[in-house]
Amino acid sequence: MKIIIDLQSCQNGSKLRGIGRYSLNVAKELIRSTNQHSFIILLTDRFANSIDYVRSELDGVIDQDSIVVCSLFDGISSADPENYWRNHAAESLYASFVTRLGADIVFIPSPFEGFWDSTVVSIDRSTYRSVVTLHDLIPLEEPNKYIPAQRDRDAYLKRLNDVKQADLVVAISTFVADEARRRMAVEGNRLITALNGIDGSFFHPPKGDKVAREDLMARLGISRPFVFNSSPLEHRKNLEGLIASFGSMKPSVRNAHQLVIAGKFDAYAQNYLRGLARAEGLADDSLVLPGFVSDSDLVALYGQCAVFGFPSWTAGFGVSMIDGM
Repeated sequence: MKIIIDLQSCQNGSKLRGIGRYSLNVAKELIRSTNQHSFIILLTDRFANSIDYVRSELDGVIDQDSIVVCSLFDGISSADPENYWRNHAAESLYASFVTRLGADIVFIPSPFEGFWDSTVVSIDRSTYRSVVTLHDLIPLEEPNKYIPAQRDRDAYLKRLNDVKQADLVVAISTFVADEARRRMAVEGNRLITALNGIDGSFFHPPKGDKVAREDLMARLGISRPFVFNSSPLEHRKNLEGLIASFGSMKPSVRNAHQLVIAGKFDAYAQNYLRGLARAEGLADDSLVLPGFVSDSDLVALYGQCAVFGFPSWTAGFGVSMIDGM
C-alpha cells in the first residue's frame, strides 16, 4: 500500500509542542517498522521555513524524493468566516493532490490544526482511506473556557465532524477512546487505542556531569534546586495552581528553591506569570522562565529538577509525565 503521512503539524505552531514531537516520531517509527508498504511525507508550502527542518529530521529515514510539498495559498484559516470559500477550495486542492499521488491511506497525526493558521486538513473518504489520531476532546469539557468565541466553536465542531468520518480513529489512551465513544459515537473497529510513548534513545536519565550541570544552570538563570514544568499557558495546564502551590510552601522550603517553567511564552504570558508570582509574595528570582529550550536541555532539566510538577486539570495522556519519568 501507499501510505501518506501528513506532517503539517511539524511545520506550524505545533512543531515545538508535544503534538509536533508525536507526529514526527510516529512517522519515523511507522516507516522503520515495515518494508511492505511505501510511504510519502506530505508538507505544505505555507510554512516554507520549516520544510528543511522536516527534511533534516527524516534524513536517512525516508528518501528525500518521498517528501512532497503541496502548494496552496494564504487566507485559509478555518475559524475565520471570511475565509470559508478559500478554506473549502484549499481542502479540495489538498484532496486532489493526495488523490493524484495514488494514496491508499492518508494518516493525519494531528487533525485539529489550521483554525488560525494556513494548515489544511481534509478527510475525504471517496478515493482513499483516512486515519487520524485523536489526542483529546478537552474543548468539549468546558467549551465556554476553551472555545468561547462562536467562530472558534463552529470551526472546532466542523473539524470534529470531519474526524468522525475517518475510516480509523486512533486514540492515544483508553480515556480518550472512552471519550470518543461517549462524545463522538465512534464505535466498533473504527476506533483503536495506541498508547503514546517516548523516544527511548533520547529520553533517558542523563549522566551525572558536574560541569554540564553548572553550565545548564548558569545559562538558564537557575541558582537553586528547582521545581520544573514545561507546559504552555493554557487554562487546562493550571500554571496558576502551580505557582500558587509553590507560593504556599513554608518559607524555608520555598526560599531554598526556584520554580522553572520552560516554554515559548510571549510578552503577555511572561508578564502574566510573573504577576502571579508577585501576588504570591515570591522573590523576583523565584520564577525562572528560560523560554524555549533545546531537546538536550529539556532532558537535562528533567534529570536535574528536585520535583517535576504537572498540575493539569485534564489531559489526553500526559506525555510530559512519561518524559519526566
